[in-house]
Amino acid sequence: MLLFWERGFAAVSITDLTAAMGITTPSLYAAYGSKGALYEEALALYFTTEQPWTLPASGSAVDALRSFFVRSIKVVTRKGRPHGCMVSSGFLEYSPETAPLAEAPRRLRAANHRVLLTLMKRGVASGEFDAATDVAGQAVFLSTVLEGLTVQARDRRSARQLMSVMALALERLPLARPVDGPDVA
Repeated sequence: MLLFWERGFAAVSITDLTAAMGITTPSLYAAYGSKGALYEEALALYFTTEQPWTLPASGSAVDALRSFFVRSIKVVTRKGRPHGCMVSSGFLEYSPETAPLAEAPRRLRAANHRVLLTLMKRGVASGEFDAATDVAGQAVFLSTVLEGLTVQARDRRSARQLMSVMALALERLPLARPVDGPDVA
């Protein structure tokens, strides 16, 4: 998992994998069948152990979004781990032969988008966000920010720098504005 996370699929050789795992090439093929199958298992392990994108169950939509981003930033900048996100940057380039492998990270990015869309809808339903909010557009915006943060993490931006970007993105949320009315004493 760490090799694929750090280098991406194409840059990791079978020799790299067998050395890291302490097994022989025939053992790798017997256990996984192919480098691609091992990558898919590593991606599943990354997602379950690192839990980069989890949907907060309760709280305001803004608090849930903040929690979502903070958790993601911690995962992609943690000491002792590769920087960046295995899902966002581990398999962006592919050939016709490896195109099917690009589907797994694409599905995980789509799941991330659905989490953000759910949080935007939650905010509109609760009245926290303006009723006229383009929730689909906001979810794409937030997905783009999040994926950009993971690339910046890969380029060694600090967690503090990424938190600043997150704060700027959250300032752009379409919060509901109080309706002007008579002053109540």
